[in-house]
Amino acid sequence: MKNILVLHTGGTISMSENDAGEIMPNERNPLNQFQLATDVPLKLTTEEIFNLSSPQITPNEMLQIQLNKFVSNAVS
Repeated sequence: MKNILVLHTGGTISMSENDAGEIMPNERNPLNQFQLATDVPLKLTTEEIFNLSSPQITPNEMLQIQLNKFVSNAVS
């Protein structure tokens, strides 16, 4: 079985224009509503890490991802 991990950080996929014409992150992750049609057995895991626009992702957020991974591996 294939394992696929989708890390959602916001960005272009999760943004849309509001009534004032501003581009803002959506409240809901559109990837969570995606239905994957495949004959290949797989385990799809999605994690919403942030809901930030791409320019807002800094080395601090990348460090947070690594720290979460480290803690997760230490617990399992």
